[in-house]
Amino acid sequence: MPGCRKYVMTNYNNEGFMSGYCLGVVATLMGFGRVMGFCLPPGATPNQGVRVVVQFIDAHPERQNELFYQLATGALLAAWPCGR
Repeated sequence: MPGCRKYVMTNYNNEGFMSGYCLGVVATLMGFGRVMGFCLPPGATPNQGVRVVVQFIDAHPERQNELFYQLATGALLAAWPCGR
């Protein structure tokens, strides 16, 4: 509720929402990592996952128009493949 209240009080500032969306998508994907084909290193956090995704997108600007969850999945697969 505090996050929702802040969102309304700042005239629907999209910046905070998008930050939360990013973290939420990455955290959710990390929760399904093995099912999706990637294996998290021990102790990996959602914050580390977001850094991986940002680095991947920065390295592949031609892909920035893809759906975010697909791009984030590709980033996590590239960074943390199973079996290495």
